[in-house]
Amino acid sequence: MVINNTSHNYFSFIASAPEVSDLYLGQYSPLWVAVSITIAIFASYTALAVVNLAELEQNKYRKLFFLVMGGITLGIGVWAMHFIGMLGFSLPCNINYDPVVTALSMAPGILAGLFSLFWI
Repeated sequence: MVINNTSHNYFSFIASAPEVSDLYLGQYSPLWVAVSITIAIFASYTALAVVNLAELEQNKYRKLFFLVMGGITLGIGVWAMHFIGMLGFSLPCNINYDPVVTALSMAPGILAGLFSLFWI
């Protein structure tokens, strides 16, 4: 068996820097970034306030309801923060978002919010 020892580096994804004319230069909108951060703060505060209500609740079904609502609030807030942050970044090309895929992309955030609040 002969092993061909060449100078190729198979673990390198980019062999050299691309030409400057091939790069997309993006820009952030400070207003949308600020809106994104504000949404994250309010969603986190709301979710933790709802968890505080759940902790004080004696009825186990109401406690579960508060935890689920807090997890959904936290998940949607995290998703909205990221999505608005993406909208605040503009590239010199057309970008389209499929409504169904965009709506489905909320699911991981909501599941993570539910998991984190139940774990806490």
